[in-house]
Amino acid sequence: MNKGPPFKTIFFDCDSTLTTLEGIDELAEASGVSDKIQKLTQSAMNGQVSLEDVYSQRLEMIQPSRNAINRLGQRYVENLVTGARNTLQVLQKIGKDVHIISGGILQAVEYLGLELAIPKKNIHAVEIFFDDIDNYLHFDSNNPLSKTNGKGMVCMKNAHVDSSDIAIIGDGVTDLEASQFGIYVIGFGGVQRRKVVEKFADTYIAKPQLDAVLTALLTIDEQKLI
Repeated sequence: MNKGPPFKTIFFDCDSTLTTLEGIDELAEASGVSDKIQKLTQSAMNGQVSLEDVYSQRLEMIQPSRNAINRLGQRYVENLVTGARNTLQVLQKIGKDVHIISGGILQAVEYLGLELAIPKKNIHAVEIFFDDIDNYLHFDSNNPLSKTNGKGMVCMKNAHVDSSDIAIIGDGVTDLEASQFGIYVIGFGGVQRRKVVEKFADTYIAKPQLDAVLTALLTIDEQKLI
């Protein structure tokens, strides 16, 4: 088990952590391929198949337009998890370096992140590209976040501290994989409760309010500051 607090740098997953939505499922529903996509997403998040196996396949099936991605960003904000805004504000106020990290679509995750006052440089997700009439072309297949163990790699690249000073909060296996880098994993089950994450995370929070993670992120002395 990795060490606990204090942490200098904290990464939050987006889908089913900061927002109640799973972005890819929202896009799939709008495109009429919801059932097929949900099965692929659940398989990846539960660790039954690798992220690489489903990432390209899902986007090719959905073909999301620029307008669809913009709407998703708005939907993210409309469906914030209870306590999400306060949690990030508290952490920033006491000097934590707060990031959002996601295997989702960068343009939509940025929309949410900027609404939550997270600097653009601290928002990490997978960019997609459009043609001249804003139809889907392709995604950045070189981005580690579209691959297994990608979150750990991106955390280490952007935190600029030792892995023992990093925590990640999320609901899926892609968050859990960061533990292989020595990063402290807090599983969040307030939206999606996944047995494998509950079993292997360093700490697991099942409450639906995101600010419940603060007791796991902060020392007793830090908690007194809030």
